[in-house]
Amino acid sequence: MNGNWLRVTPAELEQARADLAWAYGLAMTHRDDDSDRWSATDKAWNGLDFLLDRLGVDIPLVLGAEEFVELPDVEPDSDEMFDFLDNLDDDWG
Repeated sequence: MNGNWLRVTPAELEQARADLAWAYGLAMTHRDDDSDRWSATDKAWNGLDFLLDRLGVDIPLVLGAEEFVELPDVEPDSDEMFDFLDNLDDDWG
């Protein structure tokens, strides 16, 4: 898994919460334009999380601070979860 990050304004975050397709388009535009607002940590995300935790920085780097899609309360490898993932409106990869 690779970590990718997009710095957004508070207004953009609110728009992203309401419209995931818009958020995906915004992210892909900044990625494709090699924007200063886009950053990728490749596979170093877990190491960065470990180091930040050791420094006492309370940022949920790996899973994020909030969920934009509510996941069903089922086992991760269950048929129900796979059905849910197959039927998402937005496929983020």
